[in-house]
Amino acid sequence: MATLPPRRHLISPSLEVSQTTRSTVILERHVFEALNGLNRQLQGPDTTIIMHTDAIKAFLDKLALWKRKVERGNVASFQRLNEVIGEEPLAEELQQEIKEHLIILQEEFKRYFHETDINENVQLTLARNPFRCTVDELPDDIQEEFLELINNTAAKEEFQEQQQFNSSNCWVKMLSAFPKTSKFALKVLIPFHPLTSVKVVSRLSW
Repeated sequence: MATLPPRRHLISPSLEVSQTTRSTVILERHVFEALNGLNRQLQGPDTTIIMHTDAIKAFLDKLALWKRKVERGNVASFQRLNEVIGEEPLAEELQQEIKEHLIILQEEFKRYFHETDINENVQLTLARNPFRCTVDELPDDIQEEFLELINNTAAKEEFQEQQQFNSSNCWVKMLSAFPKTSKFALKVLIPFHPLTSVKVVSRLSW
């Protein structure tokens, strides 16, 4: 998913591992554990693009937090590393090593997941909650139907009751009454959801 920078000077000329190198190895272990945790979040039959977006955004925010803390000499986010360093101030060389790792990870994630800012993706925002969208953001061909949807009391109650649990189900229920808007929203949900049955897909036939 992301490539860490190569380890440098793993063995010193005297065959003794330096504290900086040992700390770098500990850091890599922490980051790989975090990546494995993220990978588990992105798997499973019930995952949707919205869930993927949330998980990736959260991880990017963690990387940014770790970097800011390291710049202040704080490695509390890395438990094992914090235990190794103890009360000693963070060495400048190690601080730079950690920053380089985190910057590379940030760049890799932004390169692979450049659309993870959900606030800039109207389709994801609509799929999550249509009542947070404004009509002018949407494609012309669904704008008028969208206005009917957000002014429909029954539809609003349906989303308020179920949206936080399963927005795919809500949109499938809305297909008959609001087909254009529902199809637009479901395009980002159906590929990752078990509701991709022959019956549902046939109703979506774009």
